[in-house]
Amino acid sequence: MQQKFAYVKDINVNGVSEWANRNGFTLEELAWIQPGYPTTVKSFDMKGGLDGTVYAIVQDPSSQTIYAAGKFSKSKLGVSCNNLAAWISGFAGFDWVSVNGGVNGTVYALLIKNNKLYVGGEFSMAGSVVAKNIAVYNIASGQWEAMGSIDSTVHALCFYNDTLFAGGNFSDY
Repeated sequence: MQQKFAYVKDINVNGVSEWANRNGFTLEELAWIQPGYPTTVKSFDMKGGLDGTVYAIVQDPSSQTIYAAGKFSKSKLGVSCNNLAAWISGFAGFDWVSVNGGVNGTVYALLIKNNKLYVGGEFSMAGSVVAKNIAVYNIASGQWEAMGSIDSTVHALCFYNDTLFAGGNFSDY
């Protein structure tokens, strides 16, 4: 009981590392989720960020690209993004770029699977493609694809048994 409120890295009891490993954790992971520890990854401001609200972020597992979506029009440095932006590593370092024109309304949900970025929200166009509240961006080809039509806002997306599920304020698709 003497170390009941101790931080993981300060616990002086044999077996803590073994317990963590048996349960699928490292001591660094346990310390990361424990309140009060500083971040273990160097943070930076992502060139000032975006000029509005971000509602969803997802990382492409096959690259260092991070996608951010929400209600914004450009990066703080002036790159036009239209509610969907990619944080990518380029010739001169990391920067925000547009995702083929973005979408013409707010994005609330992002999901990546099989090199495709699924986007849900409240919009009618994705790039130059008619896409009512749901669309998919083919990361490999750089092209938008329509996915049918949902009659109102999409707030959540997930895959289960290779079927895409959407949640939100809609009653018809």
